[in-house]
Amino acid sequence: MCKHHRIIHRVIDVVLGLMVAISIAATLSGCGTMSMNGSNGDPTFSDLEAMLNRESGMNQQISIVVGHLYGDETNVGAYTLADDDTHIYVTPPMKRWYEQGIVTHSMMALIVGHELGHISHHGKATRGGPSEEIFSDYYGLLFIEEAKSDGYSINLREAISIWRLPQRSAPASASHPSSESRYQRLKEKLDQWERQGK
Repeated sequence: MCKHHRIIHRVIDVVLGLMVAISIAATLSGCGTMSMNGSNGDPTFSDLEAMLNRESGMNQQISIVVGHLYGDETNVGAYTLADDDTHIYVTPPMKRWYEQGIVTHSMMALIVGHELGHISHHGKATRGGPSEEIFSDYYGLLFIEEAKSDGYSINLREAISIWRLPQRSAPASASHPSSESRYQRLKEKLDQWERQGK
């Protein structure tokens, strides 16, 4: 592994370590305690929404709702809005894939965790572009790993395979890394955790 890659891995480990420490501190201080009563979100995602709010450490309740991305009825995905820290939007085609089992519970948990990463990044100077997508991918992986350690049924390897679904395959663009590079990055992190006995 070249020096550049070693440095990147060390930076990622530091960032992930800080995120874990912040999450633990938020939970211990009580600001991670959420009310599970009621939801404004889509009932299809009620179990994921409960996990999201229990595990996120956010001060506000977050709802998962169904909405079209910029009026595009064919987009299969999820998104957040820069001025909205209380909703994660799932497109109708993504909801159908989830209901049909094309996207599994573990995959959807990763997607929700990824979008939570975007919410945590709102208002930051570096918002937008591939670097934020990479940050949110790692955030999502850390989120579901924490949820799994708290007893939620999540398969981490299955979760990252969302980027290997033929229907989700996409080349790199100005706003997102390629699906394959996203998969490989997360796979490398899981491999590293396994080597470290995590």
